[in-house]
Amino acid sequence: MEKKLKVVYYLSKEDKNLMIEYCNSLQIKPSFWIRNLIREKLGFPVIPKKVLDIDLKKYQTSLLRIGNNLNQIARKLNKNEKFPLIDQQNLIDEIAILKEQIDSIYNNL
Repeated sequence: MEKKLKVVYYLSKEDKNLMIEYCNSLQIKPSFWIRNLIREKLGFPVIPKKVLDIDLKKYQTSLLRIGNNLNQIARKLNKNEKFPLIDQQNLIDEIAILKEQIDSIYNNL
């Protein structure tokens, strides 16, 4: 594969926002989109986007687990009971674990 060269171009703020919004909707990087536009205009083959093999069952299971954990936290908070300091720390730890799980799922998409 050839080494890529850096190319600088200028866009208005509106054009840049449109390009970013469009690329986000297609889940591609702006540089990939621009390379394909150039190749298409010059008559070269368009580079296919790599499609990720997403195991939806795995992510659904993870999200269900996160939902259950959130429900447990909400139940504890809605009891209006005083939390001993140790329970407060446990709650903070559980929220941190949930955040890590969500980040892990997001990064794997």
